[in-house]
Amino acid sequence: MTNNHVPHRAAQFRNDMYHGTTHHWSGNPNQALIAEVEQLIESGVRPGTALDVGAGEGADAVWLAKHGWEVTAVEPSKTAVQRGQQLASDADVAVHWIAQVLEEAELGESQFDLVVSMYVAFLKEEQPSEDAAGASVNPARFLTELVAPGGHLLFVHHEGFDYPKAHGHRFTRDDYVDPDVLRATLRDGWRIITDAVRERHVDGGGGAHHHTDVVLLAQRI
Repeated sequence: MTNNHVPHRAAQFRNDMYHGTTHHWSGNPNQALIAEVEQLIESGVRPGTALDVGAGEGADAVWLAKHGWEVTAVEPSKTAVQRGQQLASDADVAVHWIAQVLEEAELGESQFDLVVSMYVAFLKEEQPSEDAAGASVNPARFLTELVAPGGHLLFVHHEGFDYPKAHGHRFTRDDYVDPDVLRATLRDGWRIITDAVRERHVDGGGGAHHHTDVVLLAQRI
């Protein structure tokens, strides 16, 4: 599978996001991640393999590793990856980091017990537009196919996402897999566990100005 966009706009955007000496995010794991994964554990799900797509500076990946998950974290910004590696080292947990956009991560046929995608880290341009036979590939389906049978997908997106602002960074609405696109993909072969709009409270970091999230948790059946 190939993509003609070199370099990826997404990779450049994320490199710019993490440029500088200060951390972009608060360093705390996402509230929706904690709530949904704890709910899974309470229901009897055992920690297994997890993929964090667009892992940023690693707070979510490290939290998962602390709670028994075998974590692969994909993040195109090398600066963010270095910060995530340090965070994991400080926490004395193992996280396998891949400093690539998702389509270049060489995951092969790997499937994961849990796939986490937060805040439009999954950009359509990051995914191949055609398969080896030249057929069109649904980018949301590409994401869902990373989930093993019986596994779970957690997708979190800002409610009322500021698409005009994103356009200022040369992204259009069609560059994103938003909740409606994902819901349509999850109609067959999936069980929706959570589909909710939730308030969030973040004291600092890059996401502090967003107060409402769409949270989707689904199980592949």
